[in-house]
Amino acid sequence: MIRQSSHYDSESMTTTTTAEVALKAVKTAEKDVAEQCGNRLLNELGQRAYNNAKTKGFHDEPQNIATLLMLIITEISEACEADRKGKRADMRSFKMAEASGRVDFSIAFNRHIKDSFEDELADVLLRLVGLAAIEGIDLDAHVAMKMRYNTLREYRHGKNY
Repeated sequence: MIRQSSHYDSESMTTTTTAEVALKAVKTAEKDVAEQCGNRLLNELGQRAYNNAKTKGFHDEPQNIATLLMLIITEISEACEADRKGKRADMRSFKMAEASGRVDFSIAFNRHIKDSFEDELADVLLRLVGLAAIEGIDLDAHVAMKMRYNTLREYRHGKNY
């Protein structure tokens, strides 16, 4: 627990609490770690996913985190079902159909990609990064920190599997 005390900064002539100082340090560390990765792909993708969903009416009303997490689980279930059925994206046919110019993108997508295992994994990712954007989570920083942390862990993280 962070003790609530005040700190006066003579340069900026502001008073901050210990909690505010600690929060600023954490945010700075998150930013530093993400910048070491060299990109902001997940955060940008999350914002784009959220903005697109919002324009389609999916965020007109606030949704609680439990609902948003269940929607991610739903997409995982759909990926599992696509795998069980052996439904995989046919990228070769999709690219050929699109390159022919005779079929527009959405028709080619529906024929060769829609509801495939790969398509459902993309849905999982988009819902996940969208949730992070809604919650203001710097996912790039957290993924970078977690990957670094995992390199320091023991074999199988000390577990049997």
